[in-house]
Amino acid sequence: MPRLTPHKLLCGLLICAASCSETDAGEGSETLYVEVSARSQADSTQITATLSKQGNDVVGANVVVSDVENNTSINLEGGSSSGGYIYSGVLTGYARVIQLEIKSGEDDLVAQLGGPNAHVITRPPNDAIVRRQSFDELTIEWDATDPADEVRVAIDAENPLILQEDRFRADIPIGDIRNGAHTVYVERYNRVDLAGGTAGSRMEIRYRVDNRFTIE
Repeated sequence: MPRLTPHKLLCGLLICAASCSETDAGEGSETLYVEVSARSQADSTQITATLSKQGNDVVGANVVVSDVENNTSINLEGGSSSGGYIYSGVLTGYARVIQLEIKSGEDDLVAQLGGPNAHVITRPPNDAIVRRQSFDELTIEWDATDPADEVRVAIDAENPLILQEDRFRADIPIGDIRNGAHTVYVERYNRVDLAGGTAGSRMEIRYRVDNRFTIE
């Protein structure tokens, strides 16, 4: 089977029929362990990547991420951190479909992931006042075109509820929430296992929306 170059992968995905997935596990030398995370909101997409080979950090790699829908690309910058050597960068806006290209000597990897559709939290609406009555649970609802692979819902970023099925709603015991101002966040994830890396290599895109509300 001929190697699929990054250019051919991108072009093929862009011109495929509507039924064709935006996600492609890609290919590569199968010598790098790769973890890529894109944390997104409406105004920005923050990307981090860690690379290792046989248990050692990979330094000096060329790591390019592209926002396919907006035709923009950045080279991630590498640097040391408390968690090891990390490549990072920021794309403007929500980069929903991301292509990844990695080259380090004879090691390489290319793949593409379509993230979840942007969503909005419809209940409680932003700046809503929720009056504590006879109900036992606070219902959180969101609206999006398609379900995501995973959803995390939390009040004030504490003890997130992890949903393996996106049903566009979640119920949280209201007795666990004190009176006063709060923030609810809904973060939706899509993921792909990277065929061009070693076992466990993965890329994910998450999109988060926050709403403020007050319980009285």
